[in-house]
Amino acid sequence: MIDKTCNKDSGLLKLIAVLFMLIDHIGASIYPSLIELRVLGRIALPLFAWGVVIGTENTKNIWHYMLRVLLLGVVVQPLYNLALNHTWQNLNIMFTISLAIFAISGIRINKYGSALFFPFLAVLATKFINVDYGFRGVLFITLLYLVRVHRASVIAYFTAYALYWGGGSFLISTLFGIKIDTSHPIISVFSPFLALQTLCILALPFIIFPTHSGIKIPKWLSYTLYPLHLLILLVLQNILK
Repeated sequence: MIDKTCNKDSGLLKLIAVLFMLIDHIGASIYPSLIELRVLGRIALPLFAWGVVIGTENTKNIWHYMLRVLLLGVVVQPLYNLALNHTWQNLNIMFTISLAIFAISGIRINKYGSALFFPFLAVLATKFINVDYGFRGVLFITLLYLVRVHRASVIAYFTAYALYWGGGSFLISTLFGIKIDTSHPIISVFSPFLALQTLCILALPFIIFPTHSGIKIPKWLSYTLYPLHLLILLVLQNILK
């Protein structure tokens, strides 16, 4: 069970995740020089990951849940390719989520070694198919599911994984017009948290502090939000060109 002090306001979290994903993709495809857009975009994946944790807790049939997400990934891939200049060799986030749900299903079954075997197969699959965020994305979601039962473990895990993830990304030197001197003795102590990918930790408050918006998104609309943000991105690209 998810710790009762964590946020289960899935409707609101899903809307916020899609908004930050749109911001990230605008930064990636339209304004690549605005690093602030990419920083804000780091919030999206952790919120989608937490949404998967909530979804696997609430679903009546985890296999149907996985197949719906996988089907959405297949249907939306051409739009993903067009909006973000990808190909079928670069699969969208729905494929990443599908693999994570597969891994979680093995943990939930917990028979005949499935709790180890399913996650292993999910991560191994990323060596043969190029999904968004790769094995790190699949692992992040899977491990987040495992630590969901305690708020403190969510915080500890999230912080550790963010630092690990940021280890291979560049440090932010300027943010919102403010130059960050990472050579300064005090700032250098916190410099690991200034790596682009480490800044996914900005999503943590949304996860650990409960909200009660009352927003309920119908299932059909929930699965429409991802392709909708790609359509909006395409429209913006054409307008700004």
